[in-house]
Amino acid sequence: MKTNTSQKNSVCLPGGPTERSFSKARSIAARYGLCPKTIFRLADRGLIHRFKLGERVVLFSDLEVAALFESARIPTATPVSQFQGVARAQVPNGTEGGAEK
Repeated sequence: MKTNTSQKNSVCLPGGPTERSFSKARSIAARYGLCPKTIFRLADRGLIHRFKLGERVVLFSDLEVAALFESARIPTATPVSQFQGVARAQVPNGTEGGAEK
């Protein structure tokens, strides 16, 4: 049986119609480009739950972490193309947009 390397440190538990998956801090941190310590800090602040399975094994819910980062996402800026044709504001010194050259 082949295992996907991206899910090497992931554990799936049966939970009815959907399965809940859990990962170690290192795997989650690598997925989001963070330090593993950041994942533990989020748990310390109560933003995500940690599931301690043993003295040295701590797992985090993949869905809970994904929901946290999705809720913190800042909407992308309006594309500049939507502002074409809008006149720039005039400032007292006569330059456009407030930038001096």
